[in-house]
Amino acid sequence: MQISSKVIKLKYGKIYKPKEFASMLGVSVITLQRWDNEGKLIAYRNPKGRRYYTETQYREYRGIQKENKVGKTIIYCESFQSKSKKGFRKPD
Repeated sequence: MQISSKVIKLKYGKIYKPKEFASMLGVSVITLQRWDNEGKLIAYRNPKGRRYYTETQYREYRGIQKENKVGKTIIYCESFQSKSKKGFRKPD
């Protein structure tokens, strides 16, 4: 069964060739090949057997958490001093 690259992009984000991925990690292509053979960072293979890597793999390797696309986090903080400034007052 052959999977199209469009399906892969939807599931794993952007896909990268070994040269691009090596550059992003600051290593050589040979290092990526060795890591693949050792099982440290396993590459995906296209139907012709060529290696490729995904955005998901990059995020996992770097320890980057996936963005929260549901909403934004809002932090609210109030600080009151003993002497109130103009326009501010202590809560009752």
